[in-house]
Amino acid sequence: KLMETVNDITGMYYVLGYPIDQTWDGKFHTIRVKVNRPDCEIHAQPGYFNPKPFADYSKLEKEIHLVDLALSAKPISQDPQRFDMQALPVAGKPPDNVVLVVEIPKNRLADIEGPRVEVANLVFNALDEIVDSRRTEMALEANRIEQSSAFLLTALSARPGTYKSRAVLRNIETGRAAVAGASVIVPEADATKIIVFPPLLVSEVARSVLLGTATDKQDGRSTGAAQAAQAFIFDPKKYKPYLGDKLTAGVPITAAVRCSVPSEDVSGLELSAKLISQASGEEYAIALTILDKREDKNAKVFLARLEIPEAAKGLYRMAFIVSDGRSGLSSRIIRNFVIE
Repeated sequence: KLMETVNDITGMYYVLGYPIDQTWDGKFHTIRVKVNRPDCEIHAQPGYFNPKPFADYSKLEKEIHLVDLALSAKPISQDPQRFDMQALPVAGKPPDNVVLVVEIPKNRLADIEGPRVEVANLVFNALDEIVDSRRTEMALEANRIEQSSAFLLTALSARPGTYKSRAVLRNIETGRAAVAGASVIVPEADATKIIVFPPLLVSEVARSVLLGTATDKQDGRSTGAAQAAQAFIFDPKKYKPYLGDKLTAGVPITAAVRCSVPSEDVSGLELSAKLISQASGEEYAIALTILDKREDKNAKVFLARLEIPEAAKGLYRMAFIVSDGRSGLSSRIIRNFVIE
């Protein structure tokens, strides 16, 4: 009996749709539906809003639009392009201790490219409050990018904790946008142990195409990009960030590994690495060559070429280990990879 009732309710119905003329007036338009049969039930929305030109948005409306793009899985205004991104802590306290690396594929720029594109880099806390932000404006044209993708680098500030980081590229004239996002954990500074920060992988295949606006007089990079590149001592003219999680057996990869230590003397620190099979637990030693290194107060950065062994294909954990032979202290950071 119940199934017969359900069938009566749902077995005979029509869903009718009608095209409308979209005018960019930003007004609400009422919908009225009438039928001749007295025994029909009608379920219809009361009306719809036509969009208005993004250029006509007020300052507050543009801010709401930006936050909606940054935080919503399905923003109200549009379905934005999605880019890959990494957010990497480089110190346990501000300033400029969170580096954002965003990859911008050339073939996804059709909707947002133009003479005026806003780039908003933001860090949100657990309450979705903006902790820090950096905004610039640039001309962005796909045909001027020689490689398949370009990159954005910037540095923001956050105290120890867990955050959501976002990069939003938004055409100032049309409002069309692309969004990249990643979570980041800024570790608490500890005066008793070594802290190894998540590494930045870079490829030597081709140099980076970095996008930016206000430039640093010494190296021509944007100020944010200069700070980010300096944190990992990689030269964008020689290396290209690699944001993927797939490695090829027998093909080397370069990693920039940063660490902090209790002592101001970091000269005795050494870097090593190994692969651990997630299936069997078997460990594989990784031969590495230090290409460059830099010592800061209570911090050290290694730029190392890693020789990926001819291990079996599958899922692996890569451990980057920093040890101090004098104090006996040692610490590591783990990243998951697929070896193909």
